[in-house]
Amino acid sequence: MSETAALWTAVDAITKELRVRVLRVVDTDVLDELAAGNGWWCDVAAWRHATSGHATIPSLWDQSTDALNRGSEGGAGGASPVRERSPADLDLMEIRCLIRDTVRHELALRGTRIRHHADARPAPFDPAELRSLASLVIQRDQLELWWWEYRFVSWARLLESYLQAVERQAKPVYLRNSPCPTCRTTQVTIEKDGERMVVPALLVDFRDGYIRAATCQACGDTRWRGPDLEKLAAELGVAPLGHADTA
Repeated sequence: MSETAALWTAVDAITKELRVRVLRVVDTDVLDELAAGNGWWCDVAAWRHATSGHATIPSLWDQSTDALNRGSEGGAGGASPVRERSPADLDLMEIRCLIRDTVRHELALRGTRIRHHADARPAPFDPAELRSLASLVIQRDQLELWWWEYRFVSWARLLESYLQAVERQAKPVYLRNSPCPTCRTTQVTIEKDGERMVVPALLVDFRDGYIRAATCQACGDTRWRGPDLEKLAAELGVAPLGHADTA
């Protein structure tokens, strides 16, 4: 593989979605129909077509964006403050900032201006900026292609590592059919991804694999891990709350 191709492979790992072949569960009646039309011999090509398909895996950058958006869901559908983020979230934010700042600095050195809003704030980072930088490097820095390949590969590995750490974090859980003991609210309406949806009022979030707190998204009453949470469990008539596996 040429140095140029190797560099683009590293950039693609961060910026391009991936299509992969997956096996589909097919009803036996479908396979019987395929075989019946061919003297009860199932054609290999037809069988592969019926039992396989393709799935799209988002780019590493898009996966990291989605991971942080999911991690920002707080009470009443708002974004949680940085102090309530998990260590994995903060690590992921840091590597994304490193990539953004490095890419924009290098683009500026090569005469590329970054888009700004009317109020002079920089526009949100676009992974296309990574591809623009790669193109400029290939045009002007042929002797440094190996270094830039190493840098892009390192960024991809960092994103993968932090994404795995985020995925291992226990996700917030709604307590269904459990009214808030304080305001007696059972369900609330929140906005998520631009859509309004009805969800249980009580939301439990975790830290380090253990429940951090249970919060009512209607009145804001919060029961922290410890005696308060044990009291909430007693009021709701459920098993003691404490570990992610028992929530």
